[in-house]
Amino acid sequence: SLLQEMASIGEAVVDKPLELMDTTEVKKEDDENPKDVEEKADNLNSNGEKKLFSSEDYKIEVQNLPRYFGMGQMKKLFTNKLKLNPHKLKPCGPKANFMYICFKNEEDKQKALMVLDGFDFKGNKLKVKSIKGITDPYRKKNEFKARNETIDTRPVAEKLQDAVCPFAREAYEEQLSKKENEVNVLMKRLGSEIARNHDVLKQWVGGNCNEYGTVAPVSNIVRSPQTSGYRNKCEFSIGYMTVISDQETVEEVEGVKEEKDDKKVISVGFRLASYKAGSVEIVGLSSLENISTTLPHISPEMVLVVTKFEQLVRASGILPYCSLERKGNWRNIMIRTSRGKEPEDDRIKQIMVVVVLDPMDLESSKLTQLRSDLTQFFTTGAGLECGVTSLYIHLSPARKESGVPDPAPELLWGDSSIQETLMGRSFSISPQAFFQVNTLAAEVLYKTVGDIADLTEKTSLVDVCCGTGTIGLCLAGRVKNVVGVEIVAEAVRDAQKNAENNGVTNCNFFTGKAEDILNNILRDIDSKEIVAIVDPPRAGLHPRALSAIRNTVSIRRLVYVSCDAKNAMKNFVDLSRPPSKTAKGDPFLPVKVIPVDLFPHSRGFELVLLFERVAWGDILNSEIAKRIRDVETESLEEMVNLAEKVKQEREFMAKEEAKEIVKNDDEITDIVEKEGDDFLSRL
Repeated sequence: SLLQEMASIGEAVVDKPLELMDTTEVKKEDDENPKDVEEKADNLNSNGEKKLFSSEDYKIEVQNLPRYFGMGQMKKLFTNKLKLNPHKLKPCGPKANFMYICFKNEEDKQKALMVLDGFDFKGNKLKVKSIKGITDPYRKKNEFKARNETIDTRPVAEKLQDAVCPFAREAYEEQLSKKENEVNVLMKRLGSEIARNHDVLKQWVGGNCNEYGTVAPVSNIVRSPQTSGYRNKCEFSIGYMTVISDQETVEEVEGVKEEKDDKKVISVGFRLASYKAGSVEIVGLSSLENISTTLPHISPEMVLVVTKFEQLVRASGILPYCSLERKGNWRNIMIRTSRGKEPEDDRIKQIMVVVVLDPMDLESSKLTQLRSDLTQFFTTGAGLECGVTSLYIHLSPARKESGVPDPAPELLWGDSSIQETLMGRSFSISPQAFFQVNTLAAEVLYKTVGDIADLTEKTSLVDVCCGTGTIGLCLAGRVKNVVGVEIVAEAVRDAQKNAENNGVTNCNFFTGKAEDILNNILRDIDSKEIVAIVDPPRAGLHPRALSAIRNTVSIRRLVYVSCDAKNAMKNFVDLSRPPSKTAKGDPFLPVKVIPVDLFPHSRGFELVLLFERVAWGDILNSEIAKRIRDVETESLEEMVNLAEKVKQEREFMAKEEAKEIVKNDDEITDIVEKEGDDFLSRL
């Protein structure tokens, strides 16, 4: 039994550095077919190593595309109409007239080259050519390091902290100061972007910048009530950690002393860097001397689960998944914690564990045994002291197949969800449900949203992309009614269930795309005071959903909650565009900004922006009035200057006339004197 093996288990060590790829030299045997040798040689890369599949090897470039096209449109064209079976579509930016397509094999690639070359698409004859794929980013980065970079000799704990909690070594006040500076930079950039939309908006932005310093007044950042062990959700990777040899020597039989080799140890923890950055190293939490100092955002309860689970992984006989070899099965473990349905304090009372594996090459009997081992481990074995209340296994392939949905997590033991309370409301959290990772700071965030929106008993609150209804339900007591819109049907069911469990009767949740149903829903709302709230994913709101909000003229105020303002910048700018055929009604312009720190010790923060519709006519009239005032001022100045000039000219002329008179008088005197002298001489 796996649990029995764990009693004597030590470290699972790979004695030699992992052979990442088969580097066996290809030799032509006497009886080997030359064609087979050629095919084998084709399967080796430039270093003589066995190639792994990459769609970059079957890549083409499509040129002369029309000015306007969408990736959804291209996908339908290539897949449904032309039956080309593309593996990946790679756009090259909004203004590019070319794109890349990758395929799974040479046959599909050649078919595409023949079909697409000269194909008429929106009046443009397409041009197609085969191109060389990009170099694997991991290999490329490591080759660059070998040539250009010095070895980083810092302790592993320090490197990990810089990767996961880069602000952890600074006082909290200093962290907040850095984030406030970042907010000011972002708002200045937003002002610059909005100003580019129209000359009139440039004047509007300039006026605000003169008054507030940025495009809108920015409040001081709101502190997180909790800064240590605050995360209620973390994903810990499973992989290998390199243990550096202490340089002690071992005696060989022949009497030759050699240095010990570095070891690869199976570990559960965090990635030291990304694959693109040239690293697949996993630093195990169990290897850290002081976890609470190195990773202050992780709770002791999570640390216990991870360190215990690492023992099980090492004893299982199943290897971690390796993205270099594309072999192995263990991928990661996701842990969620909560204070329970009716928390008396901030202590953790419920723990959900989701173990993620790639089922590749695992027989059903092995998976059955693994399910049993996991359950036993956390219910009666060494993991019992972790206090896990919900245990799941998620058989999720590391390499996704196009069109194949990821299977749902499978409950092995315990409750299907954990409960958490926010602002007096209780919420059920399932494995894949969205919930803010800092519970106490989330309460501060949602209160801030309600305050900045100036909600009243007459307000109708529209929660676009509402998810499980968290924000709407937390603020339901402050408004007349709440309307939630969400495209995921399962999330809407959870929102309705949360409303029922909390006895909230003024909330209604609808399934569908915002651009399709928002107008119809708002038509039934009799309130004239409609406020919309969006809390989208990191990438921002989908353009169609954003357009639906902008074109719904009955929405006068919008609160945008962003966890990554850089990525959401395009959303902010699109809301602020002048009226047009695609942007109906007056523009939404930022009028107030409040940053909230939900992620102490990291660079992240939440940004709450209040947008209000500003009448375009008023902006234009204000600009016209300003220009009239400028003209009047200029005219007045010109008149004053002209009067001064005339005055100076008159004074000059008067002086000249006076000089002329004096000159004439002198001349008369001279004449009289001369004539007098002549008269006397004649006498």
